[in-house]
Amino acid sequence: WKQKARIKWLFDGDQNTKYYHKVVNWRSRKCNLSGLHIGNSWVEEPTQIKEEIRQYFSNKHYKKN
Repeated sequence: WKQKARIKWLFDGDQNTKYYHKVVNWRSRKCNLSGLHIGNSWVEEPTQIKEEIRQYFSNKHYKKN
């Protein structure tokens, strides 16, 4: 999408810059995981989030077998 935006900018000039900044910012916010609700607590620490996700999927995998 970056290359597509760059090509579009070369053709249209600076008139669409505001639009592309909004799109990029929206995508980065959409793909961001700031916290995870586990049980009765809210976890925001990235290492804890990774560990909880890993545990969830490993438990789910082992329960199937």
